[in-house]
Amino acid sequence: MRRVARLIGFVVICLFFIVLAVTVLSVLRFSSEKRRRDFIIWGTRAWARSLLSLLDVRVMTEGLKPEYLRKPHLLVSNHLSYLDIIVIDSVLPSSFVAKTEIGGWPLLGPLAGYGKSVFIVREDVLSNVKGFYEACGRFREGYNVAVFPESTTGDGEAVLPFKPLFIALATRARVDILPMTINFRSVNGSSFGAGNRDLLCWYGDMEFTPHFWNLLTADQLEVSITFHESIEAPRGIRTRELSSKVQAIVEDGYEGLSKTLESHPGRIVQLEPDEKAIP
Repeated sequence: MRRVARLIGFVVICLFFIVLAVTVLSVLRFSSEKRRRDFIIWGTRAWARSLLSLLDVRVMTEGLKPEYLRKPHLLVSNHLSYLDIIVIDSVLPSSFVAKTEIGGWPLLGPLAGYGKSVFIVREDVLSNVKGFYEACGRFREGYNVAVFPESTTGDGEAVLPFKPLFIALATRARVDILPMTINFRSVNGSSFGAGNRDLLCWYGDMEFTPHFWNLLTADQLEVSITFHESIEAPRGIRTRELSSKVQAIVEDGYEGLSKTLESHPGRIVQLEPDEKAIP
C-alpha cells in the first residue's frame, strides 16, 4: 500500500511541476533570461527535494563551497543510478547531458526538457558534436552542466573508465570543472553492500519500471556527495590527460560497497523545497 501511495505521490509531484513550468515559463516568455533561469533553477531544486523527501532519501554533502553556487561549472560525477540526477539537482541544479531515450520517458522526459537537459545519441558522432555545442550554450545562459563520463551506470563495485569528449566542454567554454563523487551509504538502516545494491544501482540489462517499483519499497536511503576542489578552466592540456586527471579525483572519493554511513557522517541537507543549498 505504501508503495502505491509513493507512486501516486511521484506522479502528482511530477505533474505539478510540469504544469508549473508550462504556466510560469509562458508568463516569463518575454522576461529576461535571468528571470527564466532563476525560476528553472528554483523549480528544479524544489522538484528534486520533493521527490527525495517522498522517497525518504537523505542527502549528505562534503566540500560544498559557497563559491560553487556563484558561477557555472562543469560538474563531473560517477554514475550509479537515475537517482544521481535527482540527488545532484537537489544541491546544485544543472543541465544534464543525457541519452535521447530519457527525453521520451513519461513525466521525466518533459521535466528534463524544462530543466534544460541536452539530449544525445551516444553512438552517433554527429549527435555528440551537436550536443557538445548545445551544452556550451548552457554555460553562456548561466547554467551548470553535469556529465557522467562513464556513459553508463555502474554496479557499485568501481568507477568505470571515463570517456573524454564532454570533459572538453570545460576547455571550450572556459569554465571550471567541479569533480564530484556519489556514494550510496545505507539502505533501510543497513550499510550499502552487495546484498542491497540492486535496490539502488540501476545497471546492465535492468529495466527501469520494475527497478523503480522495487525502489519504492525502501524505508530509508542515505546518499553522500563529495565535492572536490574545483579545477580552473584548463588550457594547454590534452583532453584525454584532463579526463584521466578528473577520473582519478572522482575515484579517490569513491568507497564502493564496503563503507558504512558512520565512517563518513557528512552534513545532512534538509529537503524542504524552499531551502537554499547553503544555509
